[in-house]
Amino acid sequence: MTFHVVWGLVVVFSVIGALGVAAVWAFSSPRFSTYRTATPVPIRVTAAQRHTNIALNGVLSLACYAVALGVASTWLHGAERVGLAVSALQVLGALLLYDVMYYAMHRTMHRPALMRLVHGVHHRVRYPIAQDSLYVHHTELVAGITLLLVSVAVVGPVSTWAFLAIVLIHGLINTIAHTNLVFPHRFFVLWNHWVMRHHRHHAGHLDKNYATIFPFWDRLAGTYA
Repeated sequence: MTFHVVWGLVVVFSVIGALGVAAVWAFSSPRFSTYRTATPVPIRVTAAQRHTNIALNGVLSLACYAVALGVASTWLHGAERVGLAVSALQVLGALLLYDVMYYAMHRTMHRPALMRLVHGVHHRVRYPIAQDSLYVHHTELVAGITLLLVSVAVVGPVSTWAFLAIVLIHGLINTIAHTNLVFPHRFFVLWNHWVMRHHRHHAGHLDKNYATIFPFWDRLAGTYA
């Protein structure tokens, strides 16, 4: 694990965390109430249980990256003699591979047994907000990060900049999708797309919208809504 990667990840997670805090504040603020996709409803867990789960998953997420970089750093990053175009292709390739594998995992998680034992934790929140991107069963969190890291290793080793970009993009999109805030400006086209697809999934279309980043996989499998 190199110095640059460690500090790069500090910056990456700080940016993701800042977006999450800002989005939670915006959702709670009367000033932004017209941009909510739905009015929050009570959930089947206490605030203490919810926040404890989120905090533990935040720590667990950092631990997963630390362990992976400690034992498999050379498989993940280090290809520094590549140009910007190659780094961009590495980012795109890893995210495409991750998203198709996540689609398969997420769809599998909706089978009754796994929904009851694992994925149902996340669906206790019908209308999630940004912090609920981390409100999942610990097993599901580890599985998701593992899929991302495996995707990087398959494509890579990627450049350090590409690795940091992959982690950043993954974290930002996952946070955005849970904000339940949509904005009437063309700058937010992608933001609104991710929010609405995830909102529909939580709001009742449990058999739709399993992918996170790209719509291709749901369209190909007939699960797009």
